[in-house]
Amino acid sequence: LYWVGNNGEQHRVCQWACSFLMWAVPYAIWGKGVARLMVFPAAFFLFTIPFAFLDFFTIRLRMLAAAVATGLLNGVGLTVVRVGTALHSTMGEGFSLDVADPCSGLRSLFAMIALTTAYAYYTQRTLLGKWLLFFSAVPIAVIGNICRIASICVAAWLFGQESAVGYYHDYSGYVVFLV
Repeated sequence: LYWVGNNGEQHRVCQWACSFLMWAVPYAIWGKGVARLMVFPAAFFLFTIPFAFLDFFTIRLRMLAAAVATGLLNGVGLTVVRVGTALHSTMGEGFSLDVADPCSGLRSLFAMIALTTAYAYYTQRTLLGKWLLFFSAVPIAVIGNICRIASICVAAWLFGQESAVGYYHDYSGYVVFLV
């Protein structure tokens, strides 16, 4: 399968084959005991494969994040109007921000799922605990992205749109993801 993918320049096929090989080679050499230990690393390797078919979620995540961030900002007294995925405010100097495709939170969602998968595997003793931690990655990543978008709007209100979409926008993702 790897040979076919490599000769056909199908990189995703090669990645699937590598994941399978990470399990199959130890099974062939050392047997079932070692192969059982390799199931998780081989499955975890699948996180390296880009799933382009999930890109249709970006617009839904953008709309959700923009709508909830608008409600959150209006709730704390910062008047914001949402038009599609764009957030507009006339308070202070005013600002207009758009939640673009890269800001949908899909990348951080995949990263959070990968991290919680590894964390759950190594720290949780029960299967239920592992699955609960695994599935908690989705709301954590979505809430984190909503908070990031709202904080960019607050930064635009306080320091101006150029400051918010420049330095703050570029580095706030790291801080929110770590939190």
